[in-house]
Amino acid sequence: MVTELMRIRRACGLTVGQLAELAEVPLRVEYLCEIGGWVEEEDARKVLNALSAFTGKYYSLETVSLNIKRKESEDDQEITQRLPVLPRIARTA
Repeated sequence: MVTELMRIRRACGLTVGQLAELAEVPLRVEYLCEIGGWVEEEDARKVLNALSAFTGKYYSLETVSLNIKRKESEDDQEITQRLPVLPRIARTA
């Protein structure tokens, strides 16, 4: 699935690594933004601001859909959903 952020980045001729570097975020954060992973709002804004600066177009959380981690309260406690840990299954050759 090609997300909106991925489409925009590709249209600009940037790699994931280049956009991460421009945004001054770890590569995994930019990648999470693209695949629909949950990211901190500050990191999402950095990615969109870097994309805006690079293209001269305006991108924001209002114009590009990203999954932002919600905060429970002002003391910054994150609300996260824990997925069950599945047992490892031995592979047979």
